[in-house]
Amino acid sequence: MRSIRLRLLLVLIALCSTITSTHDYNKFDVTLVFDPQSRSIAEEICSRVKTEYKINTEINESNIKLHFISEKQIDFFKNAVRSETKSRGIHSTSLTVEDSYKTSESYKKYMSQTTSSSIKYHNYDQLGDFLTRMNEQYPDATSIFSIGQSAQSRELRGLRINTPSKSSIPKPKFRYVGNMHGDEVVGREMLIQFTEYVLTEYYNSTSKDYRVKNLLDSMDMYVLPSMNPDGYELKQRENVNYQDLNRDFPDQFIPESQTREPQPETRAIMNWFTSNSFVLGANFHGGAVVASYPFDGFPSGDIGSQGVISKAPDHDLYVLLARTYADNHKNMMGPDKEFPSGITNGAQWYSLYGGMQDYGIVNAGCPEITMELSDIKSPPEAALDGFWNDNKLSLLAYAEVIYKGVGGLIYNNVGERVNSTCLVTFSDASRDYKTTHTVLPRDNGFYYRVLYPGSYDMTVKCEGSKQLSTKSVVVNKDSKKPTPLNWMVGSSASRPGQLATSGSSTLNVIPFYLLIVYIVFGLF
Repeated sequence: MRSIRLRLLLVLIALCSTITSTHDYNKFDVTLVFDPQSRSIAEEICSRVKTEYKINTEINESNIKLHFISEKQIDFFKNAVRSETKSRGIHSTSLTVEDSYKTSESYKKYMSQTTSSSIKYHNYDQLGDFLTRMNEQYPDATSIFSIGQSAQSRELRGLRINTPSKSSIPKPKFRYVGNMHGDEVVGREMLIQFTEYVLTEYYNSTSKDYRVKNLLDSMDMYVLPSMNPDGYELKQRENVNYQDLNRDFPDQFIPESQTREPQPETRAIMNWFTSNSFVLGANFHGGAVVASYPFDGFPSGDIGSQGVISKAPDHDLYVLLARTYADNHKNMMGPDKEFPSGITNGAQWYSLYGGMQDYGIVNAGCPEITMELSDIKSPPEAALDGFWNDNKLSLLAYAEVIYKGVGGLIYNNVGERVNSTCLVTFSDASRDYKTTHTVLPRDNGFYYRVLYPGSYDMTVKCEGSKQLSTKSVVVNKDSKKPTPLNWMVGSSASRPGQLATSGSSTLNVIPFYLLIVYIVFGLF
């Protein structure tokens, strides 16, 4: 009996090991081969890398073996070697990097898995078919959108999910973007799976879980599974023009980047971001497992890991966003991980310039962070079920951060929604915090801002009006719906320049129907 139990235990352990291995691989051995004249340089580079990444190295007569944790670390190492050979005038053949892990039996076994997976990879045409199927199945809640074309004229298309609403009040816009780097494919498939999951769950009449229903009824969601379809088809990081799209955006810290001509994919994203008032977003990468928050660069323009944080103005909110994803992820944290806490500041990890994340924050006013979902950029299809199991709750929880927001409508003194530019200011004296949210004419008086939980003093000022008196609002950390707050400004849009009323005198001119709106706005 004891031997039978022991056998069962061994089988169970083996089974659990197999399940874990389907979506977790962390044996990335690389060999740096050097000629005798370059030995000291090779040792110097590896010493820096060993200290920076806390990895093990083995120095041999003609090479150094390094044991990395993720493919992204290998990318950094290769960049460092290229940079050193270029700056010192060394021939590239004097220092060469071999991906020895790709010839190991464990890697070959991992990549050749044939275990059946319910999730399959989607090429460009299959992605299009998927979007069409979702739209045909759920025509009342979905529409297919395209933000432009790639360099090879592939449509950059995604799915908008906007469930029917009887309210005249708009929903805040949310976005997920994947596959910016063509060979980083897990995020692309997770967004496809997430899209199908939330729609299926929303319309499942037998489900008693209202989490998805509440989420979709609270936002206008845009999912763009692939920003770089050309790179995906070519199985390469860059687009077809060999441009890294995450180095191609105008950057706040690099003046010359403001005037260069971006790639077609980059330009399409820029136009999409700046023509929509998104209030929260995220983008997905691969090569590591971590939630990375802004900024990605330093004001000085320094390159490489500096070991210090480059804080964005809404630093507390960005840490909260990263913590939300990592805390709900099943494989992002742990003492044996590259990032034990599951999160990192982008620039503290490694600085980059021309990235999409920082561009969206600075130029489009939309908070977002970057998720790295897999140590291997392009894992086998058999691993996708495991990745979905890891990320499903994180994708939901991250989107739910939109509840930690304040929003509503801004009216003029005759009860019409304003169609001018307004500035909404939020201040939290306890954190010495102040931020301004811009409401554009296209928003038709609708504003929304995701905020770190706390108590805020708010003011609104619109073109042609004096500043209103301050109101106070509380954003609760456990809120399950946005915090509603409407405003009245004194000037009619047809009479710019009129003095605004404020305080109680403003309320005296609110039409009766507008009072009704104030009363029922809790339904928002």
